Amino acid sequence: MVRIFELDLRAFPPRFEWQPIFYPVLLEDYAIQIARDWNTGDAASGFAGYVTAFRVDSEYLQKFTVQVVGAEDLHQELWIPAEELDEFNAHILEEVRVTRSFFGPQFQGYIPDSGIFAGLDARAQWDLLTQDVDLDPSQDPLSVMLHLRFWETLGGIDPATRDRLRQSLSAATGYKSSTISW
Repeated sequence: MVRIFELDLRAFPPRFEWQPIFYPVLLEDYAIQIARDWNTGDAASGFAGYVTAFRVDSEYLQKFTVQVVGAEDLHQELWIPAEELDEFNAHILEEVRVTRSFFGPQFQGYIPDSGIFAGLDARAQWDLLTQDVDLDPSQDPLSVMLHLRFWETLGGIDPATRDRLRQSLSAATGYKSSTISW
């Protein structure tokens, strides 16, 4: 997710050399299954799974065949060759939204090199936030965007705090408030 946020939620990052295809899935239940059941146990995924939603120009998508890779009514995806990902990204019509998040027991999260959360994992960031009410989390919007849902699992975030964080992040990042959908 860090790489998607670094692209301002407008694109998916280039594939690694061992990833010849980008596989956007077409059904939310399938995306949940991947995020919850596979990514949370995978070190390469940071022990976290994020379900994203975004709209792509439907006319452009017609050039791809829906691939069924398991249960026909669930496991549907598109196969976008890695060399065509830039073109795919150019047809994304809105910001990529994170709609669900799942975290495995080994999740540490994004640990920034600088800023108010420098060197701190997601749990330590939450501890700092809850101890210092004057701390302005918009100074490190990436950590907040990536961890807010995790922090909710640790101790809950009351609606007033969630609204304050959303407004602060929206002002700091320019992301639409609806993109920050927790």
